[in-house]
Amino acid sequence: MTQTSLEDDTYPGPRWRYGLMHRPISAYFIGRNGSGDLPHPILFSHRPSRDPRFPHGEADWPCELAADVASHHSLVLVAAPTAS
Repeated sequence: MTQTSLEDDTYPGPRWRYGLMHRPISAYFIGRNGSGDLPHPILFSHRPSRDPRFPHGEADWPCELAADVASHHSLVLVAAPTAS
């Protein structure tokens, strides 16, 4: 299954920001991300983090990740969309 790439400067939808604990952002774009259960993050949304738990920075996903999937991939939810 091929995933459609979403880009930071053109994606208008909701975003869930995750901290990257143990893997660089490039690891989340390779093949099927190991188990195939993780959608690609939004392209170019990766940013450095001030939080020492996230030495590989933070990135946005277009959907909330299941808690077990996020944990398996060493991702920690940092921010979620707020209801309008």
